[in-house]
Amino acid sequence: MLIGATQILGPVPARSLDPIVLILSQHPGMRGYVLLSARESADPEQHPAGRTWDAILLAGNAEPDCMRLTETARALLPFARVPHELQTAGGEGRSVYLFEAPERLLRDFLSTAHADPVLKVALDSLDARQIETLLASSPLRQGLLERSDLSGDLPRFELVRISTVVEGLGIPFVLPQLQLGYEKGGIALYPLDPAIGRAAPGTWSQASMDYGVEMESALISGASDSAPKARKGAAGNIARLVRPRHPPLPSPHHPSGTAPGEPDQVIIIFQRLFRSFRKKAVDCLGSRWEDDYRSAVEKVRFLTPEFQPDTLTSSTAPQILDLILELTASAPLLRRSRLREAALLLLAEIYDKHYDMLETRGLVDRVEHAYLRLKK
Repeated sequence: MLIGATQILGPVPARSLDPIVLILSQHPGMRGYVLLSARESADPEQHPAGRTWDAILLAGNAEPDCMRLTETARALLPFARVPHELQTAGGEGRSVYLFEAPERLLRDFLSTAHADPVLKVALDSLDARQIETLLASSPLRQGLLERSDLSGDLPRFELVRISTVVEGLGIPFVLPQLQLGYEKGGIALYPLDPAIGRAAPGTWSQASMDYGVEMESALISGASDSAPKARKGAAGNIARLVRPRHPPLPSPHHPSGTAPGEPDQVIIIFQRLFRSFRKKAVDCLGSRWEDDYRSAVEKVRFLTPEFQPDTLTSSTAPQILDLILELTASAPLLRRSRLREAALLLLAEIYDKHYDMLETRGLVDRVEHAYLRLKK
């Protein structure tokens, strides 16, 4: 899949080897990824992007990262959701592969899920000279060049650092050395964030990488990395300090943490959150509300097919955060700031009032990530 990675295992039928067990059985120093071969979309309306691949990566973060890839998009999933997502996707006919790869390569690849490319080139109708001319015309001084080919059963990606100020890293020098050539697929250019040496965030996807979130959180809170755990900021603002990233496990008898017969507090909280947000959104969006709402629900269901905003469950209720983010992003430019401010106040309110419950259920990070994306 990644040029520069080494295949260790596979293909093994997914029905015979659990990819979660495989990734968790690797030693702590292992850097690599488990890849599930493509699954075809059985429901074009629910999964319009066609084939989907899932990769679980060990890139040195506190927990594995899961990247979902289609022929047109990519996104990161919280690792806690991976078993359910893979079960929903189904493993019939899919194969499992294990690869070893350098940590820098894995982190570069993960960072592309957070960034918008400054330039994308389809190779179908261009020759090598035209491609070089087009890429060289970009004003990008340093960045990440990604060569991709998703035509086979396994997607292939080649990542190369480029720079106009470092000898031997310019586009005219790098392009002829690409192992994937120019026959099919595409090339994308991502700007590098000099502060972290990764693709610079553009439109952040559903889950943010640990180092990106912690860096931005530190900027917002002005906090030291050595602080032991999270705190609530003044005036409802979220100030996050680095703390252990493994939430307490719920009772095996009552996974939701709620006694039998009682309504799940998570469902109630997110229902109230969305009711309050919807009032603001209808005022801001006016006649656009119905269309924007349907479009936002479809985007959330791309990653969580079982999501139904009118009938939330304990597992789908947190996706209300993603729905709010999608609706805010779709608002007209001159009304967006008003809707964003309303969303920030509502998130700060549930964070302050229900922090202990959110922490017990492992949802503090989800709320913080949503807050930080709204702040951008």
